[in-house]
Amino acid sequence: QGALGLVHIPGRGLGVAARRDVPEGQLIERCPVFVLGGMSDEMKDTMLLPYAESKNGIILNHMTFPWLDDRVRCIALGYAMLYNHESWEFSNIRSEPYIDPATNRRFLDIYTKRDVEAGEELCSTYAHPDRLWFQSQPNGRDGEEEG
Repeated sequence: QGALGLVHIPGRGLGVAARRDVPEGQLIERCPVFVLGGMSDEMKDTMLLPYAESKNGIILNHMTFPWLDDRVRCIALGYAMLYNHESWEFSNIRSEPYIDPATNRRFLDIYTKRDVEAGEELCSTYAHPDRLWFQSQPNGRDGEEEG
């Protein structure tokens, strides 16, 4: 078994959890990416149907990641699309673009921001709270207020 696994997170849906303890600064996943040459407004607003029963789909633009800067976006494979959101102070992973110098292949590398315990949900920060397109649901903090 690998270091990561899909789990159901009550109140949040599908998520990714660590299967073993992971130290701070550890590369946990190298996700291949498709860098988008550009998206029309119509493409950005394309509705994707949910992978499970849900009242809402999600628009394509919300499923993309910054590539090198926020003007160019990419679609990542692997677990990258399944990490749930947490505010920066509570998230435990971060991502950064990587281009393999030998092959010129593009990836999004996912690193731990702090030590992570086995069984802990891995969460990234999608955007500043003012730019989120959904109501954030804190993970396991028993209603703690963010901020």
